[in-house]
Amino acid sequence: MRKPLNLIPDDCKINFCIAVEIVARHAGISKRKLLKDPSHKLAVQRFIVFALMDSFDGKYSNIDVGSLAGKDHSTVINGQKVHSEMYETNHEKTYRDYYDKIYEEFMSKLSIESIEELDPQKKSMFQVISEINKIEMSLKKVKDVLIESYLEGFELNEEIRNELKSIL
Repeated sequence: MRKPLNLIPDDCKINFCIAVEIVARHAGISKRKLLKDPSHKLAVQRFIVFALMDSFDGKYSNIDVGSLAGKDHSTVINGQKVHSEMYETNHEKTYRDYYDKIYEEFMSKLSIESIEELDPQKKSMFQVISEINKIEMSLKKVKDVLIESYLEGFELNEEIRNELKSIL
């Protein structure tokens, strides 16, 4: 199950971007490759992103995180489980050390970063996304009014025109 991005809280989007950026840098790969490449090695890196997002004690749903990653929520749950098993059993000593280093950097970024403190390019991107979401909602309302008018056999009289103007 995936959720429309406009319904995901902005702080979840920001923190997800921070997590992806840190993990991709540590893995020496692009953010796109981290999220899109299906190889096992990169799946483990995605599981680290899922674990980082889970560190907010349930503040962000697995559906939100999965939607941002382009994955199903069950993939997020499985990834968190695999991460926990690898971390707890210390599958590879280096895995625990690797994750701890990423976790520490992630938490330090969160303590200094907020939407106001984001670099201008990221802040601008989130503002554009927000505006696009508002336009999308307005267009859906217009579509609903037009469909309702058509189904009821109404012509676009003055009342309907005024309603459309108020939406836009």
